[in-house]
Amino acid sequence: MAVWATLALAFPDPPSDLTATAVYVADAETGQVVLAKAPGEARYPASTTKIVTGLLLAEAGEPDRIVVVGREVLGVTGSRLRLRPGERISRRDLLKAILLYSANDACMTAAVDVAGSVPAFVERMNKRAAELGATLTSFKNPNGLHDAYHYTTAQDLARIAVAAMKNPVFRQTVGLKSFTPSISGRPEQELPNRNKLIGVDPTNLGIKTGWTNPAGRCFVGWHEQGGMTLVTVVLGCPKDWVPDQTALVAWVWDNFERRELKRPGERVGSAPVAGALNGPAGLEVVGVKGARIVPRQEPTLVRSADFRAPVARGTAAGMLVYRAAPADGSDWTWDAVSQQVVTSQRVWSRWVLLWAALGLAGLATVILLFSGRRNRGRPPRGGPPGAGRRSPLRPPANPLVGSARRRSPASDSGSEDRS
Repeated sequence: MAVWATLALAFPDPPSDLTATAVYVADAETGQVVLAKAPGEARYPASTTKIVTGLLLAEAGEPDRIVVVGREVLGVTGSRLRLRPGERISRRDLLKAILLYSANDACMTAAVDVAGSVPAFVERMNKRAAELGATLTSFKNPNGLHDAYHYTTAQDLARIAVAAMKNPVFRQTVGLKSFTPSISGRPEQELPNRNKLIGVDPTNLGIKTGWTNPAGRCFVGWHEQGGMTLVTVVLGCPKDWVPDQTALVAWVWDNFERRELKRPGERVGSAPVAGALNGPAGLEVVGVKGARIVPRQEPTLVRSADFRAPVARGTAAGMLVYRAAPADGSDWTWDAVSQQVVTSQRVWSRWVLLWAALGLAGLATVILLFSGRRNRGRPPRGGPPGAGRRSPLRPPANPLVGSARRRSPASDSGSEDRS
């Protein structure tokens, strides 16, 4: 029977003043969730949609290619470059306009340039999202302007962001504080990155803001500090996303660290074993590879007493558990197993009796054999002295040799048989 030994500790309380309707904070390297609120519920993404649009444009390559603006930009509202049909702009500047200035018309021009039409590009967006594991996402346009059937989830956006930040062109672009697009026939004008944290929070490396009335204020972020890389999502903030974002990141920096929890094979404690001959069973962790983001606390070992001998090495013996935040609802667990064989006292007693019996039987056999050798060759009681004993100086007489030396009378007379 396994003992359920747990390393348990209180999970740090998340910020209490968050306003977002959906929150997701995860280790960007391992996917380990640090905090989540409504991570799988459908939300309107607003301009965070442009992460996928920008990723597809970056993956298309040819950043210096000059694109001619078409009629796809007519009637586009919201944030935009006010592009006009016939103007010329490079793919590089389109990417910056999409990811930094959140230009809706630039998204339309990029869609036509990459896929030939906006509907064809939207189809690629949904296909790429599904490839990245964003299976609860449905895009209807490349810029995130409101559509009742255009939605995603906080978790899906995090998965998309992780893939996008692996693209070096995309990553470099979202880290810029501003840019100056070159558009044919226009004077140059510097435009800002709408991400308010760039240049203010040194841990923030991008990536995308968003806002519509139905979606609220949204932000997908990327932060690096102290060996930790966080991907964060806040959706549906009623006023501003910045307070939620800064509170979440500060909470992680203050309460967590990235370190080796326990290396496989490392002893994490021991568990008492009922009926054991050789003491408690040491416990080791299995299935832990690499570092994890964990609270800045040392866990304590909680043991059960229903572990009974005999125990084989590798027997499931418990779990390492970090209690997750209530908003997440899932614990962080790693399996623990017995490090050693634990012998039962009952089994040991049976072996002792068996070996004792075998030892006595062997001793009796040796005594009998020794007694038989000593008695061999002794005369019966009452026989003549020396009977049965041979002289070491005179070998026994050979009867064949004695009869060959005796001669018959015919031999003495010299007669010869001639037939």
